[in-house]
Amino acid sequence: DIANNSSRVSWKATVDRDGAYRTYTYGNISNLSVWLNGSSVHSSHPNFDTSGQEFTLASGEVTIPHSGDGTKTFAVWASFDPNNG
Repeated sequence: DIANNSSRVSWKATVDRDGAYRTYTYGNISNLSVWLNGSSVHSSHPNFDTSGQEFTLASGEVTIPHSGDGTKTFAVWASFDPNNG
């Protein structure tokens, strides 16, 4: 967005497991946090169940402002604890 000197950024947090072994968590006991550009953009306790396929835990879009010269470098950080032993 040139007029507002910003960009719309899409993100997606996924989990998968190598091989055909099942991994899962139910009961909202897992912890997921996603940060972009120094700000928390997502926090949840997702349930999931997968046997080797990619599973989307959460996704979204955020607007990131650019620097005065139109450029931008920003950090991406995510933490996921399945809490399933």
